[in-house]
Amino acid sequence: MLDAGSGDTYAQFRQGQSFNVRDLEPGVYYIEVTANPEHRLHESRAGNNTAYRWVRIKGKAGSETRSIQTRPVGLIDIG
Repeated sequence: MLDAGSGDTYAQFRQGQSFNVRDLEPGVYYIEVTANPEHRLHESRAGNNTAYRWVRIKGKAGSETRSIQTRPVGLIDIG
């Protein structure tokens, strides 16, 4: 269980923690992350359960050499 305001970070090698962007065209994308999507947890309000993560993909689609740029979130900077 996490305290309110806490977060959990998982490495990309764990199942469900990564996705393939190889064939996406270069550009800016937003990853949508939703907490408690099936409403299994009781919450006083659910209007703040969705967040968007800014991601810039560089390099030619299909290439083995691509780069991903993100912006820091709070104390986490994985970019």
